[in-house]
Amino acid sequence: MGTRKVLVILDNVWTQLNLWEIGIPISRDPKCCKLLVSSRNQDIFKEMKTKRNFLIGGLSKHDAWSLFKKVAGGSIEIDLELRPIAEQVLAECGGLPVAISTVGGALQGESIPKWRNALRQLRKACPKDVPGVIERVYGKIEFSYECLPSEEAKSCFLLCCIFPESEEFPIEFLVMFAIGLGLFKDIDSISGARDYVITVVETLKCRSLLLDGHEKDWFRMHDVVRDVAVYIASKELAQKKSDKLERRYMERGGVELNDWLKSSSLRADMSTTELLVLVPTDEIELELPATIFDGMENLKVLMIECSILPSLSLLKNLQTLILVDCCRNIDVIGELRSLMILYFLECDDVKQLPDTFKNLSNLRLLNLTGCTELKVISPGVISSLSRLEELYMWDSFEDWVVEKLGSTETFNWISQLEVDAQPEEASDESEESEVDVDIWKKFNRLAVEKLASTETTTDQVSQREEDEERSEPEELDSLGDLFAEYVEDLENYDHRANSMDWRVGLLSELLSLTHLTTLEVVLPPIEILRTSKLFHKLERFKISIGWDEHEDLEDLEGNYLRVHDLDASSLADTGLSLLLKKTNKLELKMKNLTDPLNVLDVNCCANLESLTLKDCDSLEYLIDMTLKQDTPRSVFLVLNYLEIDGARRLKEIFHGDLPLGSLQKLERLTLQNLPALTTIWTIGSQSRWLGDLAAVHCISIRDCQSLEAIFALRGSEHHVKEINFLSLTRLELIGLPSFTGMSRSTCKGMERQLEGSSLYPNSLAVEHSLFSDPKVFFLLEKLYFVTSLEVNFHLLLFQITNYNLTIYY
Repeated sequence: MGTRKVLVILDNVWTQLNLWEIGIPISRDPKCCKLLVSSRNQDIFKEMKTKRNFLIGGLSKHDAWSLFKKVAGGSIEIDLELRPIAEQVLAECGGLPVAISTVGGALQGESIPKWRNALRQLRKACPKDVPGVIERVYGKIEFSYECLPSEEAKSCFLLCCIFPESEEFPIEFLVMFAIGLGLFKDIDSISGARDYVITVVETLKCRSLLLDGHEKDWFRMHDVVRDVAVYIASKELAQKKSDKLERRYMERGGVELNDWLKSSSLRADMSTTELLVLVPTDEIELELPATIFDGMENLKVLMIECSILPSLSLLKNLQTLILVDCCRNIDVIGELRSLMILYFLECDDVKQLPDTFKNLSNLRLLNLTGCTELKVISPGVISSLSRLEELYMWDSFEDWVVEKLGSTETFNWISQLEVDAQPEEASDESEESEVDVDIWKKFNRLAVEKLASTETTTDQVSQREEDEERSEPEELDSLGDLFAEYVEDLENYDHRANSMDWRVGLLSELLSLTHLTTLEVVLPPIEILRTSKLFHKLERFKISIGWDEHEDLEDLEGNYLRVHDLDASSLADTGLSLLLKKTNKLELKMKNLTDPLNVLDVNCCANLESLTLKDCDSLEYLIDMTLKQDTPRSVFLVLNYLEIDGARRLKEIFHGDLPLGSLQKLERLTLQNLPALTTIWTIGSQSRWLGDLAAVHCISIRDCQSLEAIFALRGSEHHVKEINFLSLTRLELIGLPSFTGMSRSTCKGMERQLEGSSLYPNSLAVEHSLFSDPKVFFLLEKLYFVTSLEVNFHLLLFQITNYNLTIYY
């Protein structure tokens, strides 16, 4: 080939190619030929080990119209009657060049009635009168379908066409549909089915049959691909049933839904329907006929939006029920004894889980997320769900303590408090005791009233609210929230709460669920949680333990654990310590906690990405490597955020030598209100840790009165010559009266030994002075500096080389 540049293009490749066999030389020499490969199957790129992959999307509206006008003729732009029809036909092509060229060429010079007929057929995914579409457009996509590796993958692809055009949907919906339809015969768990569906979706994306959504774990289907899926499904079902399509999957919405509800003839012969989706487009409450489910004994999946539920007793085989904004008459759900999945979405007015839910003993997944008004769960309901694998109650029921406030135990405490509150002489303490008694009396009274009010059904509650003014005080419904506001100020509450018999009651029902692998819940901070087996099998979780407000974590990815107000010095050898191994985001607020994290988990929470500690006043070291335990391979391998606020006894963050590879991904470090902290960590002369903090871009240290340096170097001959901060852009040092520099030596003669060490931009030299060479702040954009350390700022400003740096002092 000499000096000529050669580009070889292989278009529409479907199988792995041996390039040598077809005469294409392979070489690392950049002067050799370059290869461009196109394929609908992205697995081909993995097998061929391509260097760069990129997705070819559809044409823009402008380019699509230009191509369409070229193949269909300029008349589509000039003819005012034809143009709007042509634009709609073009929209059905979804920007695909092959579809635009085929459809445009087939309709060139045709009459307006033929254009309208083509539009109708394209919308119905049956373009039999548009020459070339089925062979050239549908044929290519159908070939991708035929090449799918399993029947389950094909079934999931066809199932995706139930979703409306041009819309995105969460993979979780596909999971619930597939489980309800029984598409996976050899998978017997919700988590196993989810993993399989995610795998299938990735396969469909690799084959260009599905596209990524704008959010993680969402997907969408190209309009033309969806049309092909409908076409394939219709063709396959027609082969099974000679002249009549078997209507297994049905979706109704908008005007079509209204017509379908009004006409019994349109609803005739629904005996083969297995999936039914009823979604109004105008968000007006649906009035479903009482007989709507007659003849649907084989229905397995039902999704209803914005409706009052009719009787469901005929749906003996229903496996999945998804309710969107359906909050009334949910008692009828108890008729579905075979139900496996119950999902409430945007049902924020659901107030009670009624007694009828005790019949749902086959339930495997219950999602109550966002049911913010759910205040009552009938006794025995949760314990009846003995086969439950996944329970979602985030931003939902939190009033686990209400029944205990109304118990005889609380009444007896009040009696004892009244005795204690009557000292011989009046004092401030007696007045406080009287206030304490009054608060407990109020909560006891409200709890008793609330428990008495739960005997009504959800339908009766709704009717009562409509027909008459509420007789209950407003605070009755918000008793749990009201209690949470006061609880931290209640004297000796931890002692009283832990002395309650939590082995009986509503919370004990939750703790009895031994098959849970997924749990999202807010719980009170009581001792029984430390010994509970509730957490032993959890793989996915979002758990908050505490009285104070938890943050909104709707978009949180990964496992989250928050432990506040739990009166314990250790979490070691508990169910909670098992969760630490799998936690991605951890928040601790435990004033009596003494155990460093490497005691709770020998691998130092290897999956932890974010760690926040608040008011852990008994903790001396976050990590103590001097303890006689198994040494972890690394500490906080994937941690990117560390915040510690208010730990009065904390002497050092990392005590002892850190292993190699520790803190490689740490990006933000925030420390404040740590009066005993002298250094963040000490680096020994034999430490394998090389001082590499290349990912850190923000350090904020405030109000640490004893802090002398960030690093302390121990030993006479130290291998660490510099601490690397290659990405540091923001440094805050505020309220540090004892601070002397980034590092200090704990051995005499150390300063002399380091005087000859070289300085590099973007690294902090191991020297006694913070600003001895301002080149170290080359990447800094903001420097906040308020301490007693004497610095000649005029000299600093004169020497600084980063002209984008802003200094605040």
